[in-house]
Amino acid sequence: MPVLPRAQHVWVSLTGVWADDRVPGLLLSWRSTPQGWEGWVISAQAGVGARGDGPYVRQSWLPATAIRPLGPLPQAPPHRPPGPRGAP
Repeated sequence: MPVLPRAQHVWVSLTGVWADDRVPGLLLSWRSTPQGWEGWVISAQAGVGARGDGPYVRQSWLPATAIRPLGPLPQAPPHRPPGPRGAP
């Protein structure tokens, strides 16, 4: 049975601006695509869900540039997007 990586708490940027649009998320997995690395992330979204009943949860593959480790938000994006175990 394959060993899956441990879930990691992260910040997720929905617009790529990294200002006030960040939301907390859980990074569950990485994959490599022709466009670069993507992370499978579950995040909490403020706003109105499909039923109009408040905040909701979203899960999706996001580009590595939209994912940051939990902690203070960096002033500038890192030189290289993160990958699994530091892979480029």
